[in-house]
Parts: sequence; structure tokens; C-alpha cells
Amino acid sequence: PVVADLPNVFIDGCPYVVVASTLVLFRVLLEYKAVCSQLPLVTPEVLQRTVHVLKQFNRHAFALVLGGAAVQRGSLKRITAQNLALTANTLGFVSAFLPKFQQAMHKYLFGVPMVTNANKTNEDGSSAPMSPTPASAQGTAAGVLTNHVLGQSQAVHLPLLGELQQLSIDFGEHRVKVFQKLGDILLERYDYHTASWLNGESNNDTEGPVPVEPFYPPPAGSEPLVYEKLPAAHEAITGLCKDVSALYKVLVKNLQPESVKKIFARTFHEMASRFEEKVMQSVIKSPNSLTPATTAAQKNVLSPGKDQPAAAAEPVHN
Repeated sequence: PVVADLPNVFIDGCPYVVVASTLVLFRVLLEYKAVCSQLPLVTPEVLQRTVHVLKQFNRHAFALVLGGAAVQRGSLKRITAQNLALTANTLGFVSAFLPKFQQAMHKYLFGVPMVTNANKTNEDGSSAPMSPTPASAQGTAAGVLTNHVLGQSQAVHLPLLGELQQLSIDFGEHRVKVFQKLGDILLERYDYHTASWLNGESNNDTEGPVPVEPFYPPPAGSEPLVYEKLPAAHEAITGLCKDVSALYKVLVKNLQPESVKKIFARTFHEMASRFEEKVMQSVIKSPNSLTPATTAAQKNVLSPGKDQPAAAAEPVHN
């Protein structure tokens, strides 16, 4: 689908680019909610059907995208980064909507509002699941009376609300796996490009040295600028930069900025770890026969300049 043609749905101010199947699921949940508002006595039965539908949706979404079933069935030629990003949006949307749906079901079941964790959010920015504790359990006289009237109803129906809470968590965990898959795509491209770069394969040097201008102009009265000339960038590094740019353009159109930031932060940290490990292996294996690319990398990793202290990478988790 064309991203520009897909609708944006906002929950608590967070936009989600959703596909047609997400809107169908959303419509089904709203119809279930309308039935419960008119016939509260059927709410337990509706809740059971809702949990079944949501489990099926989550299971099929996992199988089609991360499991590759969409390619095996011929629905897609391949799973692209855009497919993964749209899937992550769908999962995030459902995970954020379920606590609100759970709150409405609680009111239809018990006639009292639910205690919410309105100020709590998950790491991906979606709302945290709400505790299925009735507001009547707040210690007030009215609450004690309400709890007495509810009696065994709570013991029977609260587990159903708890299943909605668990489903919200499951959708969020599924979304994290999709984010990890997006990062793995870039890591695969990194391994492909660095295999030729660090192994010293020939580079296309037809362009010759590239002049590099200083970042800042010289002070008044100083000597004229001297332009430093550096070798042309290795074709592997150029290819890696193109892949990073291509993935960023896809993600920034489909995901929230904070999600894009976390995906790239985790991926770049893993790249740095792999790069350092590769350099150290080269040093230990053959310290006197390093390729030019590996030698330069060794200097950067092991011997930072005086004005360039070695940075300690901090892992980022989704």
C-alpha cells in the first residue's frame, strides 16, 4: 500500500499509520462495545469472543509477517521494511487501544469505573495496561457496599478482563520483535558490506583523492586554508550508507520518531560491537599483515587521538 493513502489513527496523541485489516478489527471491537452498552448482561460472552478474535489476529499477524507465511502463500513477493513497519504500527495501535476497551468492559460488567494507570506508559510510548481492580475497592463506605453486591461476579468476570490485559502485553511484545527484525535487516547489510571492506578486497579508486574542506574558516590574519586530501570512500562504506538511508526513509514515514530512534540506536550499538570484535580478531590473528582498511580501523578503535577520547557505547533496549 501507498503510505500517503493510509489513514492515521491517534490514541493519546500518538499517531498510528494503520492498514485495512486494522480498521476492520477496530470496527469489530467497536461493534462488540456497542452491543455491551445496550445489553450489559451479554458482556461476559462478548468478552470471551473478543479475546478469541484478538488472539487469532495476533497469531496470524505473527505467522504472515515474521513467520513468512505471506510469501509462502504468494500474497507478497517478499517481506519488506515497509511491511514490517506497518505491522509494528498495527500491533502498537491494538496494544494502546485495549486498555481503553478493557475499561469500558469493566464498567458494563460491574457498573463502576476501573482504576487506571493513566500516567504509566510502555517503552514504545503506548499506554500501560490497566489493573483490573474496581474503583469500588478504594476503601469507601460506598465501595464496601458495592463490593458486597457484586459478590461472586467479580471472581468470575475479572479473569476475563485480565486476559485483555495480557493480550495488550502480548501485542506489545510482538511489536518489539518486529522492531528487532527491522534492526536485523540493517545488520545483515552491515555484515555483507564489511566482509569486503575489512577483508581488504579491491576498491574503486578511479575518482582519486577527495578534497575535504575544514569545518570552520581560519581566523583573520592567519595563513590561507590548506585543503586536506583523503582517499575516496570504499565502495562497501558507500553501499552501507545507502542502505542506512533507504531504511531510514521507510521508517520515518511509517513509525513514530521515538521508535525510529530506538531501532537505529540499538542497531548502531550492535554494529560498533561487531566492528570492534572484527578488528580485534584481525589484530590477534595476524598483527603484521593487516589490510589498510583494518589498520586504519585498528588505530581508531585502539588509539583514539588526544582530542578524541574513546566513547563508551551504552546499549539501548526497545
